[in-house]
Amino acid sequence: MAEYEACAMGILAALESKAKFLEINRNNEIPSIKMESRGYPAYCHVMEEEPDGKPWYHDIKHYLINREYPPEISENEKGTLRQLSASFFVNENILYKRNYYMVLLRCVDVNAAK
Repeated sequence: MAEYEACAMGILAALESKAKFLEINRNNEIPSIKMESRGYPAYCHVMEEEPDGKPWYHDIKHYLINREYPPEISENEKGTLRQLSASFFVNENILYKRNYYMVLLRCVDVNAAK
């Protein structure tokens, strides 16, 4: 269900930006969207242990859930965190990243990646 909602959000965003990805039926019928899920990860970016024991995405996820910045960061770093977190969202306590094509990438820690 979360994947369908994320796909629908992507379509709405595309329509709002006046891109024409699909024809809208005047009878208010919603076109079907074929979605597939793979049983294995497509690829992994980072496989290093974090020195503080927190996953690489900890600050992004904390900011999205609580709208709080990590302690002792500069104003410039706050702006960077806000901008970076714009391409992420949390659903049922799982962090996802939307890539350029609106494909959802699940963020995992080093243990899950291994």
